[in-house]
Amino acid sequence: MKSLVLALVLVVPLAGRADPNSCKPADYRGKVVLITFFSQYTRDEAQRVNDTIERRAPKSGVSLISVFDLAGIPSGLHEYARGRLAKATEGRRIRYLVDDGGLCRIAHGANPAGQIDILVLDRNGTVLRHYIGEQRVPEALAAVAQLSER
Repeated sequence: MKSLVLALVLVVPLAGRADPNSCKPADYRGKVVLITFFSQYTRDEAQRVNDTIERRAPKSGVSLISVFDLAGIPSGLHEYARGRLAKATEGRRIRYLVDDGGLCRIAHGANPAGQIDILVLDRNGTVLRHYIGEQRVPEALAAVAQLSER
């Protein structure tokens, strides 16, 4: 099983610059974590997935994270894309993060350019399940609910 340690150090918050200290794995220890990966190519499906997850995931003891991969966006437009995403996701329960160099995607074998990857992590930061696609959201939510009850 892969650990969340590498992933969260490599992902940067939407509002800030690349500050690896702002996304420490310790921030999520003790909580069940559900992470989705998406890109500009899968944003419509990601919107539906994240809306469903936000509505149906347990309210306490669970962190919801959605990682936006900048693949396919010219580097000169990264700040613009980051700003648009931050504005569009303001006030959401899900914490949106940007994977600047794709390292988080690579570390977890995600392919946000072609699919929505959904990871479920236990309270120790270990990836327990890796689901692919919108049709697998109910299974991911069931796994999160079961883990959050423990």
